[in-house]
Amino acid sequence: MLSKTLKKSAEDLLKPVAVIIGKLGIKPNHITVMGLILTFWAAWFLYNKEIYLAFFIGLIASLLDGADGLVARVTGTSSKRGGYLDAVLDRYADCIAFGALILGGWMEPIEGLDFISGEMWAMAALIGAFQTSYARAAAERLGLLKDLKDYLFLE
Repeated sequence: MLSKTLKKSAEDLLKPVAVIIGKLGIKPNHITVMGLILTFWAAWFLYNKEIYLAFFIGLIASLLDGADGLVARVTGTSSKRGGYLDAVLDRYADCIAFGALILGGWMEPIEGLDFISGEMWAMAALIGAFQTSYARAAAERLGLLKDLKDYLFLE
């Protein structure tokens, strides 16, 4: 999670680009879906051991993941549906990326902990990604998010 200061600085820097994207008629949900498509593409290159292409396309997919919300805010088109789509597709992107790492044979045991396979470490990381998302959703649903932010010093 980015600090508020870093996030604000990045948004201030990228706001003019987001305005142009909005004027071109590109909707935030289009950006969200394009990010997922690029994640599939990056995963394909990762699976096939083409690390530089995977990195480059994955970087663009990550930038799109941040751009969708910014475009929504600057164009006044933020919605709960868009936020939901973004959250769901982010979890799919996590699965795709970790799947490419596992199926592509990238995972190796950690030295000294080689009784746990690399694939198991990757699954633990994927579970952690899902649990983070779930914990936030549960805290929001129960009205605990502000209390947790205070407790965890997140803001």
